Amino acid sequence: MRIPRGLHAELARQARAEGVSLNQYVATLLAGAAGWRGAAPPQMGLPGYMPDQGQERRADYNRSTPGERLAEAISLSRSATRLADAGTAERMGR
Repeated sequence: MRIPRGLHAELARQARAEGVSLNQYVATLLAGAAGWRGAAPPQMGLPGYMPDQGQERRADYNRSTPGERLAEAISLSRSATRLADAGTAERMGR
C-alpha cells in the first residue's frame, strides 16, 4: 500500500512507542477501523499487544462510524505529511 511519507513516519513512531512492528501496528489500526474482530487479542508482553487506551477512547470509537474514522485518519495523514515536509525543508535550509 502506498501512503504519504509523513503518515508512514508517524505510524512508525507510534509503532516503536508501542513496541510492535509497523506492520502489526497498521494491521491493528485497520482492523479496528473496519470493525473487524479476529482472534482474541494478544496478551500483554506478547507480539501484537496494544495497551488499553481507556474507556473514554473506546466509547468515542464505538460512537463513530467507519467513515468518520477514515476521515480522521486522512486528516492525521495530511497533518503528518505537512510536519514531515516542514522538517525536511528545515533540514535542507529552506
